[in-house]
Amino acid sequence: MAEIRTFISAELSSPLRREVEERLRGMKKKLSGISWSQADKLHFTLIFFGSIEEERLPAIIQACHKALEGTAPFFISLGRLGVFPSPGQPRIIWLGLSQGEAEMITLQTNIFQALSSRGFNLEQRKYIPHLTLGRVRSNRRLELPPGFFNSAPSSAAAMLIEKVNVMRSDLQSNGAVHTMLAECRLGKHP
Repeated sequence: MAEIRTFISAELSSPLRREVEERLRGMKKKLSGISWSQADKLHFTLIFFGSIEEERLPAIIQACHKALEGTAPFFISLGRLGVFPSPGQPRIIWLGLSQGEAEMITLQTNIFQALSSRGFNLEQRKYIPHLTLGRVRSNRRLELPPGFFNSAPSSAAAMLIEKVNVMRSDLQSNGAVHTMLAECRLGKHP
């Protein structure tokens, strides 16, 4: 029985990806001891499965399609910086949303519920829509500069979320390689 690392995500448009690349360039100059994400691999993870049996993929794709039937496309724009787990002990630096956060949470909840009803045992953690910009290296203690959380103004660019992807993630020495397995479109179009 083959297992594959799988997740469901909303991908970034080219204009938003360029905006994130600009922000990353600025942050790299101010912060050290961070393993920065590659801008071309940034996405909003909605559900992360970890390794699953390949035979379960059709059920994941069906659940995703079903969950999105009554969901209308919506706009997002980038917003504030944040950290996990806390500002006093940052391990992950992320970028959130200024527009579309509630809709993204509803989207994730609908997919989560559709998968749970099909027997998938998923992590039940509060969902915060975000792009993971970087991870603090394991032996480092990061001191955030003054004004860090105010250094990312809301985005002027917006993008329409009208689909999500079921993705495969293969870990390699130079990072993960992501491959789209299925595209699931949001159902109600304006």
